[in-house]
Amino acid sequence: LGMPIGGMLAGNDTSAHDLMLPALVSMGFNLSAFLMVKLRLPESRRAVAADTTPDRAGAEPVVRSRPLALLMRRPQLRRIVLSALLVTTAQGVLESIFALWALDRFGAGPRTVSYALFVVALAAVLVQGGLVRVLAPRLGAARLAIGGSLFYLSGMMAVGLAGSSLPVVGMGLVLCGLGMGAFTPSNSALASGQSQGNDRGAVMGTYQAGSSLGRVLGPFLAGPVYASLGSSSPFIMAACLALPVSLLLWPLRASASSQTPTPPGL
Repeated sequence: LGMPIGGMLAGNDTSAHDLMLPALVSMGFNLSAFLMVKLRLPESRRAVAADTTPDRAGAEPVVRSRPLALLMRRPQLRRIVLSALLVTTAQGVLESIFALWALDRFGAGPRTVSYALFVVALAAVLVQGGLVRVLAPRLGAARLAIGGSLFYLSGMMAVGLAGSSLPVVGMGLVLCGLGMGAFTPSNSALASGQSQGNDRGAVMGTYQAGSSLGRVLGPFLAGPVYASLGSSSPFIMAACLALPVSLLLWPLRASASSQTPTPPGL
């Protein structure tokens, strides 16, 4: 919902759009979330309980080391986190450069861009909220994450090679949304399955750190590539970033067949 709200608040006049109002409304949403968490959200586990609960039989001791040490000990988790880093970086490229690309290619203003990106988000929500729960028991988390990465790769290639064809751009954006909707919960389920005993927080924190790094790298890479190699090059680069994901996750198919993806946060 953030993208269409921001676009409506900013307007569609490329010469007189208002970027201050969307920023203030965004700040208000964040402040509201902070207050709700602080005042109304109970802690799920007390610190004493977390420290005294025994580990599962045969599990590693509770991990209190840094994420890099955790990744060094668990090769499958390395594959999962690297996959998240690559796909999230590609997503960061799309989100950060699409507005400039759409303005240069079609003269699109903020409102038009926000509606286009909303298509991506809506497709992802529909897949996460419904289709994933149908496909996960049949395919497993690893196969679903692999399929999602391939859909996303195809979508980025379609946008990058679309030229001035709006139908191809629209098809590419839908493919990106479908891909992210399948990949995100499935890969998150794979990461959760790597926890042992009481270290689920450490595992998921490491996973989220990889995704967060991708959101930093995506915009950092997109601008220079756009300026130096042309307007379509960031999307081709993003597709290349997503290309190795299927190879990284392929060995996890058997071990992840029983894991059921759920939307992030559930």
